[in-house]
Amino acid sequence: MTRALAALFSLGLGAFAGDAAAASEMCRVRADPVVTLGFASRYKEDSESRSDIDPKGNAEVNAALKPVDDFIRDLSTEANQILIRPKSADRADCLVAELRRWADAGALGDLQTFTAQISVGGRFAGISLAYLQVRDTATRPQDVAAVDRWLGQAAREELRFWAEDATPGAQKGNLRAWSSLGVIATGIATGDGELVAQAAEVVEMLMCTATPDGGLPQEMRRGKYALHYQLHAIAPLVLSVSLLRTQDLDLSDACDAALHRIVEFAVSDLDTGARSEAYSGRQQSYFDGTETLRPHELAWADLYFTMSESAELERRVAPIRPLKNSKLGGNQDILIEHLLPAL
Repeated sequence: MTRALAALFSLGLGAFAGDAAAASEMCRVRADPVVTLGFASRYKEDSESRSDIDPKGNAEVNAALKPVDDFIRDLSTEANQILIRPKSADRADCLVAELRRWADAGALGDLQTFTAQISVGGRFAGISLAYLQVRDTATRPQDVAAVDRWLGQAAREELRFWAEDATPGAQKGNLRAWSSLGVIATGIATGDGELVAQAAEVVEMLMCTATPDGGLPQEMRRGKYALHYQLHAIAPLVLSVSLLRTQDLDLSDACDAALHRIVEFAVSDLDTGARSEAYSGRQQSYFDGTETLRPHELAWADLYFTMSESAELERRVAPIRPLKNSKLGGNQDILIEHLLPAL
């Protein structure tokens, strides 16, 4: 997003800014709006597979994104609490007022590098999912309208960027899946069916790239992180499909049950990583000492169980419940019980 677009985000949003700022002072969630992001890649320049991490670049990326990620973690935690309490209008108004402050500032509107542009989609998803949980409880129409405009414009820019400016490989990868999840959540929250339909087409396209055995080609080329990124793609795909089902758009069996093949591939590979290694030619990061599988990477499992059974996946997630991931909207039990039935 350009500075011009950031200015557009702020245009016409200031009339009630004083009231919104006053309300947000009382909130449990408060953070300085992050407007500009402009970091380079976390991978080494000569890493064709984008799997060889540059320690300095990685630290810079993480430091730049930390304020946004911390904000999303707090947003999702508070949104979950509002969602499960029927008389939470004051708390919802506070959260939306805080989002209004970000909207008025043109937050995440000045993305100065390609890496920043492709990285913001997951953050956009986290913000949009928190908003989806509280929007209908909020009672301040000016704040709701301002946040609707901000997220709606961001969603349209996300669709445009990935279609026109992203590289061919990135257009078929996990970061576009995260962006599409944000567009779907925004479209549902704001009642914009066109946004939902456009993002649904992208989600279907991404799932349809899967090989017959369920590997995602764009992720399988990621060296030792192939399985890691397959899981990173599954999370937004599963929640996107779950949200779309509430809108009478069922993609759970699209492309010869692609989603189920994609999930089965990853779950069956969690013991050794051999299937991903066969594609990528590298021992996988979960098995070479680089990293361990973290609970939030399987947070999508209970959503998946609303569509299909998997004894192996159930075995793995049973000890780590409740399943949580802030960029997936927080506590997944709460989304399944309180959000999805209400949509």
